[in-house]
Amino acid sequence: MPAAQLGGKPALPDDTAWPEWEGSLNFVASIDCDRLPPNTLDIALPDSGTLLLFYFDDEAGYHDPLYVPPTVGSWNPDSATGARVLHVPSGAPERDTPLDIQPYEYVPLTAKPTFTGPDWSHPAFREACRDVSDADQAFLADHANGDAFVSALRRLTPSPRHQLGGHSVPIQDAAETAHTTLLAQFDSDSEADMRWGDLGTLFWMIPPTDLAAGDFTTTSFTWQCT
Repeated sequence: MPAAQLGGKPALPDDTAWPEWEGSLNFVASIDCDRLPPNTLDIALPDSGTLLLFYFDDEAGYHDPLYVPPTVGSWNPDSATGARVLHVPSGAPERDTPLDIQPYEYVPLTAKPTFTGPDWSHPAFREACRDVSDADQAFLADHANGDAFVSALRRLTPSPRHQLGGHSVPIQDAAETAHTTLLAQFDSDSEADMRWGDLGTLFWMIPPTDLAAGDFTTTSFTWQCT
């Protein structure tokens, strides 16, 4: 049995509305919490139920040609509800995709543990280097000096990189902040007909205390591409 899926139809309870923003949000992925490898994650996911991840993809809907919908991202605070995470009970019926959006192709995903490391720009990495010499601080301040380090991290996980927890594998700067941890990231994936900009990646982050409490309403979102 798959532990997660890309695209297809979400298992959405009858009394739960399909998320909307400037239109219906696109269903990106679901994660069956009770099918994940036990005692392997570094984040406190629920023991049961399903996480559903949605995102308003302005390139995958049937929009008014005279109106260009805005792009969802951390740079646009007004788009905060353009990406959502829902935690629903297991066993809900599948819901057909609303007519104003185009569904992604269904791709089943298995889960396996892996190692990750902080990106050059990750707040934890910067904090660990806080007491180094002025010369080393100047070296760290030049992001170009991290290119080899970032490339080495990316080679540890071949593309497409779909991930729960751990440290983000960013294209630009680390997706996490000093107050959030990575919940999930999903790469562009040709099998699911998902393409985020120029082969980019979607990131969902959440404060660890809210994650432990099962409160996914504070989840934040961004995406990056080259």
